[in-house]
Amino acid sequence: MSIETGMSSSILNRGFTLLEGVLAMSLMLVILSGVWYLFGSSSRQSASGAEMQEKFHRLRIVTEILKDDLREGQEIVLPQPGQKGNRLEFYKFGSLVSEDSSEVVAQLKIVEYEFDPNTGILLGTYGKDQVPLMNTELFENVEFEHMELMGRSFIRMYFTLKKDSQEDAKELVMIHTVSPRALSSRASKPGWYALKQSLPVKE
Repeated sequence: MSIETGMSSSILNRGFTLLEGVLAMSLMLVILSGVWYLFGSSSRQSASGAEMQEKFHRLRIVTEILKDDLREGQEIVLPQPGQKGNRLEFYKFGSLVSEDSSEVVAQLKIVEYEFDPNTGILLGTYGKDQVPLMNTELFENVEFEHMELMGRSFIRMYFTLKKDSQEDAKELVMIHTVSPRALSSRASKPGWYALKQSLPVKE
């Protein structure tokens, strides 16, 4: 009985050796490094998700502006049917007030959107005054394609978003297809303009 008691007390009193201390500290460093890596990884993913969410929000605003304008389109100038390019031109209705303010006349105003691959800027202008509608550095590339099906015109828009980092190999492309309502109506109803004098005049 006394022998066992003496052995256990000697084990308790001898403390830790240098090797045991080094091993314990190494194990603690490995655990702390793992916790730090998990914390950093979750923070990076959270930041990347927030950045992507902001991009989608800005993209939605841009696409809604384009789609609203295109739906009011009366005549597509560029690109030509079957062609694709960085420039979109079309006419849409606008209101023109006479000089004596006695009447309001319907007028077709030119709307232009152009993407510059060198600067990464999508610039939109409305009418002959060339007032910028948007100027956003969001895209890697923007292209417009003019398609026709059964006498109806469609514009397909390709938006390639900028990558989050140089290491990110994914290329995100969003595609929207819009049909101008007036052009579709005239295709289905050739007599859409009942009176010749109701034809809008280009500015």
